[in-house]
Amino acid sequence: IGLFSTLFVLILTFLQSNNWKFYLGLAEIIFVVVVCVVELLLRLTHRIEVNLDPADDYLKRVSKGLQIRAAAFFYSFDQVSGLDSAISDKYLTKEFWEELTRYRTNGMFERGKDRGILGNKDISGKYINVLNGMRVTPNQPASAEKKILLFGGSNIITYESQDDKTPSAFLQNQIIKMGSSYKVENHGVGSASIADCMKRLRLTDISQNDIIIFLFGINDVGINSPSKLVSKGLFKKIPFWCEATSLLRDRSRIVDWLYLKTVVLVSTDLKAHPAILKRTITTCYEIVDFLKSKNIEFVLILQPNLYTKKIKNLFENWLRESYPQHWETVVLTGYTVLQKQFCEDKNFEMAIDIFDWSHDSYYLDWAHVNSLGNEIIAQHILNILLDRGMLVSETAPNC
Repeated sequence: IGLFSTLFVLILTFLQSNNWKFYLGLAEIIFVVVVCVVELLLRLTHRIEVNLDPADDYLKRVSKGLQIRAAAFFYSFDQVSGLDSAISDKYLTKEFWEELTRYRTNGMFERGKDRGILGNKDISGKYINVLNGMRVTPNQPASAEKKILLFGGSNIITYESQDDKTPSAFLQNQIIKMGSSYKVENHGVGSASIADCMKRLRLTDISQNDIIIFLFGINDVGINSPSKLVSKGLFKKIPFWCEATSLLRDRSRIVDWLYLKTVVLVSTDLKAHPAILKRTITTCYEIVDFLKSKNIEFVLILQPNLYTKKIKNLFENWLRESYPQHWETVVLTGYTVLQKQFCEDKNFEMAIDIFDWSHDSYYLDWAHVNSLGNEIIAQHILNILLDRGMLVSETAPNC
């Protein structure tokens, strides 16, 4: 309003002035007004877009313009409900998905000053409940003195499933059927690497009666890491263009638009990064030594993903082709290194083949599965505990 008022006064003054400095000032004012009008229109458009599809806008913000949905929960319900794996999951309802979307867009993580993920943000809902940073596992025995603690990333906390359809929930129900007094705890946090799990383990109250399970792999081979921002077209000639637009994009919709049109995020390493794999292997052995020193039973499980599935149906092949081709190379080469390193070690289990011979579609994206897939993962964990004698049962129940 102030700029428009100033412009109006200057136009009136124009009738009584022929000074070139006035014309220069008038041009500057007009330029500023045009910029402000464009900024206003872009902000109004942005609000409409957010109201129509908050998932797409949220993805745009957190991915720095990278328009790839690495996780299914970035989709709206209309988009995800058409997937074969979603159609077969009767618990993946619109009401649940809308609750998940609200949780995500309102901030599902506790973050540090560097925006790094510290843990899960608490929430109380109909389908999703997080208390003290842990996804709630229903039916936990109130008087349990022994615990089974599940550590991992999004495949443990499983955002795409209701509280009672997570691996920890399925495992808890089976343990109750066995007559065991163990309480299952879900310590999963989205995007957690094995190093993140190690940090959380050190902060967790554990005893010699407990059993610790780690599910790792998909966050430990280095997809899209490292990467860098690169300018496009004529903007390559402008010094520090990427840095400036990246820094200012949150303050201006015009700069944000320019950023998304002129800057791309490029992977600088199209195969598994040796340093990342070395760090993963080192951390795994640190966990082994730490838990052995405390005389606590544990097992580390290399988790499955779509790329390691040997026989894929038509839907799974379509899903696989929707991601950058180098992702598959990174995952498969990385997993080959991890398998070779750990396959003969009794502290580890290879679970990459648990979906191999099924004709059903469990994957909602390249790494995350539906409720039926969580049930299979829980059964596999239970079988491992029984086979290793960590749990005792006359007959192994079926999930």
